[in-house]
Amino acid sequence: MSFLAGAPATWRATVVAVVSVATFRRSLGTRTALLVGLAFLMVSAALLPSSPLTIENARHAVHYAHSAIHTTPLNGSELSRPRRDTCMIAGKEWEECGEGDVLCAKYGENALRASRTYTGPEVRLRAVMRKALKGEPIKLGVLGGSVSIGHGIPHGQEFHIYHQQIWKWFQGAFPQTEVSFSNGAVAGQGSDFHKLCFHAHMDEDVDLILIDAAINDFRKDQKAALDMEWLMRGLLDLPKKPAVVHVQTLAVMFEMISLGGDLHTPIAEYYGAPVISLRPVLLPILLNDPSKLMDYYFTPGDIVDTRHIGIGGHDMLADLVISYFQSVYCSLSHEPKRGYLTPPETDMPPQLVFSRFNATNPPPTYAPMCNSTQSTLRLLSPTSTSGFALETFNGKSYWTGYKPGDRIEFDVEVRAKGTVTLDHVQSKTYGLGIIRCWLDGDEASGAYATGWWDDPRSVGQSKDIASNVAPGWHPMTCQIQTPTHDPDGGTKFMIAAVISA
Repeated sequence: MSFLAGAPATWRATVVAVVSVATFRRSLGTRTALLVGLAFLMVSAALLPSSPLTIENARHAVHYAHSAIHTTPLNGSELSRPRRDTCMIAGKEWEECGEGDVLCAKYGENALRASRTYTGPEVRLRAVMRKALKGEPIKLGVLGGSVSIGHGIPHGQEFHIYHQQIWKWFQGAFPQTEVSFSNGAVAGQGSDFHKLCFHAHMDEDVDLILIDAAINDFRKDQKAALDMEWLMRGLLDLPKKPAVVHVQTLAVMFEMISLGGDLHTPIAEYYGAPVISLRPVLLPILLNDPSKLMDYYFTPGDIVDTRHIGIGGHDMLADLVISYFQSVYCSLSHEPKRGYLTPPETDMPPQLVFSRFNATNPPPTYAPMCNSTQSTLRLLSPTSTSGFALETFNGKSYWTGYKPGDRIEFDVEVRAKGTVTLDHVQSKTYGLGIIRCWLDGDEASGAYATGWWDDPRSVGQSKDIASNVAPGWHPMTCQIQTPTHDPDGGTKFMIAAVISA
């Protein structure tokens, strides 16, 4: 500080004190740094009385100090990362990207940040964690497709499935409480199915729900977003007002890297649900070295199934979600700061995002009724069959008919005036045909559903059979038709669920 050579002694002391505050603040914190600077200044004033310490002198000293601080380059140690929230998780001290953060050491801070596509206000998620800290039991739920079933994980290694690792983390982080689990995943189904049948496959008393639908939902149009919106409204309105977190996996076998999950993100944002995505972390690895596909995807024999992640992919997805949950857990010691323009908190947006703005016209309550062939809670059972049988295909059960004229009948309960829907398989390779269904014996008003389509996915799709159906019980008849759209002449039809909503 040669520019202070001609300044009075106490001015020089004041400058040193102020610069000390600025320097020590980086390593010791503001309070400690101020005490150090004040002590230095008092000692200097006592030892150097030749120039009294007045307000005017101090003002000049601070001016000199400002020049010194802003003309002195910072070295690497002075730019060290500020300390963040520290907490105890499973008996170990944890600070995000601190010395004890093994996941940050594994992936790096930028990758973990990139995986958090959207975090939102986290009000419900924080409430679930606080509930667990009090020792109150909590239940985790999962809705998804074959990835969440564990397809791609060898028998005996199911502990690698991403949600099992997340469940284990909750048990370790909250040892004082019971953490139970309900898996509502159904192979080959996305939000088109789950919006209607989530309550037939997952317990309704869940506190936290993980949604895996990024692959089985299509990117072709906005239908995936509309289906997800109705699913979100149904889940958020469950009895315990659960937190919902979107867990987006990655498939690279389709015509686009972009999948239905890219349509889900704005819906999740509208409803304040966090989104954790595998793609920002895994895709750069695969683009840099395609041979790494075998490390992260299911490899039956010499084939790489690039639709279903394997052990490596499940481990990575679990790590990314757990890292995010650790960050939220460690922030529970304080409430987020509010500002004078903080928007009001709403438990449920008063209108659909897929609707014209009208804050005084809320959408109707969403309460679908679903009976499913793969449900243990609401099993789909026909009242009569002719040619149809309950068959298992690739580990999934369907009411299946094979030839024109095969018929099946169900009794459908409608609780409020609404729509009756058939959920069935669509596939390019299963040899599927066409079926016609109708209610109350009115065959003329029936609707057709097509099993074959020109798409590489083999998944469930829904078809509305009748709308404005009066409350009560209604017989529904379905019969396989001719001709068929299948180029090979297939007429088989596979029924997964019957729904009223």
